[in-house]
Amino acid sequence: MKSVGQAHDKQLQRSRGDQTVAADLRGGRGAMEHRLSIEDAAFRRAFEACEVAPPAFDHAAHVRLAYAYLCECSLTRAWIMAVDHFMQQSSSDSDSAASFISSNAQLLDSKIMLTHYSAEVLFSATARQTFVQPDIQAIPP
Repeated sequence: MKSVGQAHDKQLQRSRGDQTVAADLRGGRGAMEHRLSIEDAAFRRAFEACEVAPPAFDHAAHVRLAYAYLCECSLTRAWIMAVDHFMQQSSSDSDSAASFISSNAQLLDSKIMLTHYSAEVLFSATARQTFVQPDIQAIPP
C-alpha cells in the first residue's frame, strides 16, 4: 500500500499545472525549489472555506496545509514567521488566538513588514508568487 506522501509525490509528478516556487527552507543555505500543485492549492482553498471534514484532517493533512502555506507568497510566509517569533518571545501563556493577539498587539500593525521589506520588494510580482527574503532587516527566528 502506498503512503499518502508517495501517492502525493506521484500526483505532483503527473501534474502539469504546478506553480514553481523557490523557498529558502534551509535556513539561508540556499534556495530549494518546491511546487504547489493544482490539487494542493484546491486543498488549501477547501480548508479556508471550511470544506475539509474534521475526520479527513489528519496529520498528513496538517503537513500538506503547512507545505501549501509555506509555498505561498512572501507576505503570508513573513506573517507566519512574525507570529512564530512573537510566540517564542512571549512571557505569558495564551489560551486562544485572541489572548495571544491581545498580548502582542504590535502584530496588528499591518505595516510592520515594511520594517523588514521595502515596499518595492514586498509588493512585487515575484513576492506574490514565491518567498523572497527581507531586503531591509531579517525577521528574527
